Amino acid sequence: MKSGYAIIILLCTSYSGLAFIPQITDQIETAVVQEKGTAYLNCTAVIDDNQESQISWYRTLDKQQIASGTTLKEPVRRGPHGVSKYAVRFLPGRPSYAPNLAGVDLTKLRTYQLIVRFVDINDANTMFRCVIELRTTPIAEWPTAYGRILVKRAPEILPGLTSQIVNEGESLTLVCVAQGSPTPKISWTRANGRPLSISGSPQTIYNSTLHIPRVDRYDRGVYRCYAVNNVARSAEYDVMVEVNYAPHVREARFHGAYGQAPEGNYDVTLECIVNGYPDPDLLWYKGVYDPITNNVPLYDNDRYELEKAHSYGAAGTNVCNRIRG
Repeated sequence: MKSGYAIIILLCTSYSGLAFIPQITDQIETAVVQEKGTAYLNCTAVIDDNQESQISWYRTLDKQQIASGTTLKEPVRRGPHGVSKYAVRFLPGRPSYAPNLAGVDLTKLRTYQLIVRFVDINDANTMFRCVIELRTTPIAEWPTAYGRILVKRAPEILPGLTSQIVNEGESLTLVCVAQGSPTPKISWTRANGRPLSISGSPQTIYNSTLHIPRVDRYDRGVYRCYAVNNVARSAEYDVMVEVNYAPHVREARFHGAYGQAPEGNYDVTLECIVNGYPDPDLLWYKGVYDPITNNVPLYDNDRYELEKAHSYGAAGTNVCNRIRG
């Protein structure tokens, strides 16, 4: 009789051990929160109150234990006005968000909610680990779940070049680097609304890098980078592009008193239109002029007011040589 009684007790104990295993019932939902806001991470588990177990929270980045149960571990991190950065709230019973799982005794559901205040970028760089610590079970077998915080930050474009100078015919590459959470989407456009000098001639390119393989003089102007992540208004950054190109002379024009009598002392206007970058210096001369050997001003009995400026543009020298006195 004594032997049979011992066998019955052993079987009951074994069955009891198989019938209930503490477990975390679901994944911890990612908390999405604005920077400096408050995040909530819910760790829901099924636990027997009579079992030697405890739920704890840890930071994985520095392996710091935040709390055991609802008790914060020292040193307690503080935020503004001395308020603790962390808190743990115990929610008994079955919360409305707890899942229905086959074989789970819902009366044994417990939720330990980790509250993270004054959320910053460091909180987004770590995982938060929820562990059921079983005193009689090896650590490697403790039920574990991980949660994370997605910190929403407005886009910010990192400072770079505010201007670039390129020679006509060369290539141009502009790079825009932005940070934020979620990761911002970056685009390039021209401030004046003109198409970009790339394949397809779009007005906007959705890429952090804008590459123009062959620049011409009409590509000069302001290029604008936008960074958007729908957290706040977009960030903008302008780059001024200057294009060096050789002076170009348009057909000279003459405005005056055609057919007037000689020595009539009439005003005459001679127009010479030149463009180039940097701005070319303009040289007027009368007759045949060699800019290499002739370096003296020319006058014609004081009937013309002549101005001589001898310098060079970005890609050479050009002279208004279509005027004849």
